[in-house]
Amino acid sequence: MYQGLTTKEAEEKLNTDGYNMLSQKKKNKPLKIFIGQFRDIMVLILLIATVISVLLGEVYDAVTIIIIVLLNAILGFVQEFRTEKTLEKLKGMTAPTARVYRDGKLKVIKAEELVVGDKIELETGDKVPADAVLLRANGVFADESILTGEAVAVMKQVGDVNDNDNSLNKDNIVYSGTNITAGHAVARVIEIGLNTQMGKISDMLSEIDEPQTPLFRNGLVSWERSLQQYVSVCA
Repeated sequence: MYQGLTTKEAEEKLNTDGYNMLSQKKKNKPLKIFIGQFRDIMVLILLIATVISVLLGEVYDAVTIIIIVLLNAILGFVQEFRTEKTLEKLKGMTAPTARVYRDGKLKVIKAEELVVGDKIELETGDKVPADAVLLRANGVFADESILTGEAVAVMKQVGDVNDNDNSLNKDNIVYSGTNITAGHAVARVIEIGLNTQMGKISDMLSEIDEPQTPLFRNGLVSWERSLQQYVSVCA
């Protein structure tokens, strides 16, 4: 039986380090995501070019620009919408609960309440709730395909029990969001939330900048030239 942290120690760590949760980026509604595609400065320039085209009687050019802007907005919307859906799926892959030793007793708590230093128990079928170093392992295999793409379950074994490095592909570390496919283990939590390997992926997805689509880049080059011509005519 492991003593684990006391309730007071866990509460202090929770207040200091925060909850064991992935990125909490506010979810945007589809309509808001779509409207957001028109806030880019280059899109505004193209819309101005459309107005100038209409004023100069170049209706064909105006329609062409509008089509380019709309197609770019649709492609941008699809990219951003897929990113949000991916984040939701990542959150759905995290463990809802964890078996943890607190005050010398094995308890079931919400996984988000885990803190660094907690000792957790894992067995076949469990989803790992945080990145942790193995203290004891009996025939443990873990499916880490979500992180590494490796389809075959990886054998896990006890190594340096004082290891605090949660780098990928270590056989003495179990990672948040992965599944225990066989065996029984006790491990010490070394990273939670955004500091886990799963959390780093979530954070990167949350902060990723929307790349310009090839259609937008090509259209921009063409219509920048047109805009320059329109401006020179107006001058």
